[in-house]
Amino acid sequence: MCISGVRAVVLPGAIKSSVATPLVNPLSRVSGLRSTPAVAAWEPLCLPIKQRETGSEAAFFSAVFRLCIGGRHFRLSRMKARVIIVAVLLSAALLLGLWLGFAIRNFTSGNRPTILNTATVLQQVQTLAQLVTVKYVMEKVVVYEDVKWFPGGENRVMLVAHGIVKAGVDLQRMKPEDVQVDDAARKVTIRLPVPQITDSYLDDSRTQVVERSTGLLRSFDKDLEQLARQIAVDDIRRAARYAGILKDADERARLQVRAFFQQIGWQVEFVDR
Repeated sequence: MCISGVRAVVLPGAIKSSVATPLVNPLSRVSGLRSTPAVAAWEPLCLPIKQRETGSEAAFFSAVFRLCIGGRHFRLSRMKARVIIVAVLLSAALLLGLWLGFAIRNFTSGNRPTILNTATVLQQVQTLAQLVTVKYVMEKVVVYEDVKWFPGGENRVMLVAHGIVKAGVDLQRMKPEDVQVDDAARKVTIRLPVPQITDSYLDDSRTQVVERSTGLLRSFDKDLEQLARQIAVDDIRRAARYAGILKDADERARLQVRAFFQQIGWQVEFVDR
């Protein structure tokens, strides 16, 4: 019913007096209802409603507003869930696309190792006047062991080294008095420098490690193979010297110098050092 333009809600068995009471915002009396934007939107619509100081009225308004606001919250929660699901699906599709891209690139490249192209820096330029006249190709088996005093402390590597040793004479060591020229007789007298080993190294394409072991109580030694290679170079260089590479280098140097001057019609005489 309406009294003086004021609308009142009548509940069965709930009206105890016909006198209108002051207008009260019913939302402020709903137990447990949080203040949200949705609740604030409902306040202007509910102000004209007459309130009663009865438990049944409070329960009624509480049920009505909880039903209205709860439905809106349910719709909002469903929208949030849909947004989250769409975001998860888009992220999964992006990750799947990235994975497929890397997989296709690796498959088409054939899993070949990648070589990074870095700059090459020229550090030094040297002038050489070496007459290399002989080369020895030698092979040696090197067994290098690093043994500690405790059991299980032995590191071992076996290397089959294929080495190359070169020898000749360094023409930069010649002095002006080492060359005498007789124009009338078209004759040259030469004193060649002492022969020397000019280079010694291992052929990496034919050098290989045939055995390598690390002790039970030892860590992997990355420098073990490098030490074995250095020992192999020193041994091969020493063996070439004992085999007479310097004598062969001196004889071949004289042959090449004599052949050069004979081609231009000059005679050559060598003086011993």
